[in-house]
Amino acid sequence: MSKAQQDINARISQFIEFKGLSLHRFGEKASFASGGLSRAIKEHRTFSVEKLMNIYSAFPELNPIWLQFGEGDMIKDGYELVATPGKVKSYEPTTASDSGTLMTLDEAMEKIQKLEKEVLILEAKNETLLDVLRGANYMGVDHKSDKDH
Repeated sequence: MSKAQQDINARISQFIEFKGLSLHRFGEKASFASGGLSRAIKEHRTFSVEKLMNIYSAFPELNPIWLQFGEGDMIKDGYELVATPGKVKSYEPTTASDSGTLMTLDEAMEKIQKLEKEVLILEAKNETLLDVLRGANYMGVDHKSDKDH
């Protein structure tokens, strides 16, 4: 297993612990077969793109840039911790109306421009990651160029 994959596995374990979930419960929420997540982590297996997408779908607050590259915060901007019983942490998206004020048009346009730049950066990082995965014959990655589709 590559160093990058070991780092991803370690960050998945860190996120599970941070959320206060058991491996079993996390695996259920992310649509892993019974015991599949536990085996994958303990045996240092690589996660397919499909499994990573399942994790992102089950936990939309998880920052994919943090998971893949260790950059930024574990929890994406725009999510806030909500009061939950027990030790499991739960997050919900925040909205402009949560703060009691609406954005002005100028603020909205500025935010759109910032997000457009962020999208370009993320697309470039994604393409770089896909190139690395293709080069390593990583399972679950189509070896055709995404632009060919």
